[in-house]
Amino acid sequence: MSTAANKAVFLSYASQDAAAVQRLCDALRAAGVEVWFDQNELVGGDAWDAKIRKQIAECALFVPVISAATQARLEGYFRLEWKLAAQRTHTMADEKVFLLPVVIDDTRDTEAKVPAEFKAVQWTRLPGGEGAAVEKFCARVQRLLGGDGAGVVAPVPAPARPGAAASVGRRVSSVTWVLAVLGAFVVAGAWLWLRRPASGPTAESKVAAPTATAAAPLSEARKLVAQARALFEDGDTANRENFVLAEELLKRAHNLDPVDGEVWAAHAQLSSDLITYGVDRSSTRMETLKM
Repeated sequence: MSTAANKAVFLSYASQDAAAVQRLCDALRAAGVEVWFDQNELVGGDAWDAKIRKQIAECALFVPVISAATQARLEGYFRLEWKLAAQRTHTMADEKVFLLPVVIDDTRDTEAKVPAEFKAVQWTRLPGGEGAAVEKFCARVQRLLGGDGAGVVAPVPAPARPGAAASVGRRVSSVTWVLAVLGAFVVAGAWLWLRRPASGPTAESKVAAPTATAAAPLSEARKLVAQARALFEDGDTANRENFVLAEELLKRAHNLDPVDGEVWAAHAQLSSDLITYGVDRSSTRMETLKM
């Protein structure tokens, strides 16, 4: 089966977490998601090993379940699974969503014994593999599988600032991104100031103002900005794919109106969020904020 046609989710975990992972598996299957959930870690054998490797090579999404149990086990077959999945990402574009790390207890992502590739993406906390957060996670998986990792522009639940519901690895230097964000907003603010009317309202406009009821229609660029903001401002879950979609919308808005200060301001805010929450800490992103 080709990876393009396959829509399966691979759950990788330590055997000590089988009960919690079973609950997560049941929730995903109830949502109509195909799950590869192997419960025969102790069986082993060449045929079993070949099957697992094939599934990791073909699955649409890989969900490593991280916990105190995985922290305590410095050896285990799940660690081979994790490394195989991490290696597969090396042939993927940065925009491709494949790794969906899940934490089922209070293990901190900054201290987790996981491949570096896991810390470069957003984590989701699902205590005990149950609760309201599981339903939201299943909905996110459905969107990813339905859109082949690209998501849907609208309607999409708007992401919130990552907090208790999601933890992001690899925090950037606070001094670096604060300076970059401040610089970006100074540039946007200066641009808007320069675009202000050359003089105040005339006497005629002051008289006519109270009777004006119809607001000017939004330009196509502003409509795209509004859609983009809905993807990265407020909401219940911070999804990396939503950040990617928001940036695509802002790029289209910029092409339509490259001198609109609202477009520049929204892009600066999105870039600062991408850096702050560890989604994109590349030098290219930092340079974008300095422009």
